[in-house]
Amino acid sequence: MRRYWTILLVALLICGGLLFALGLQQPESPLTTIGLGLLGVGIILLGLDSIITREAIFQHEESYITETYAGFSAVVWGVCFVLVGLGIVSSAIIYGIGKDEAVCRGGSLQCC
Repeated sequence: MRRYWTILLVALLICGGLLFALGLQQPESPLTTIGLGLLGVGIILLGLDSIITREAIFQHEESYITETYAGFSAVVWGVCFVLVGLGIVSSAIIYGIGKDEAVCRGGSLQCC
C-alpha cells in the first residue's frame, strides 16, 4: 500500500509540474493555476504523510545518499512541507483570480 501512495504522490507532483510548465507557454491558459495548485497539494500530502507515519526519507541521486528522519524530526519536516504547500496553493489561488481582485476581496478597499 505504501508503494502505491508514493507512486500517486510522484505522479501528482510530475503532473503539476508539467501543467505549470505548459501554462507558462500559454499566458491566458488556466494550466498555470491548475499546475501550481497540483504541486501545492502534492507537497501538502507529502508533508501529511511525514506527519502521520513519523518518517521522512530523502534520497540524493547524485551521491546515492539516503537521509532518514524519524519521530519528532520527521514531524517537523512534515509541518515544513505542509506550510510550503499551503503557500504554493495560496499563490495559485491569487494567480488564478488575479492579484487586484484578491486584494479587493480580502480588504476593505473600494474597488471598481
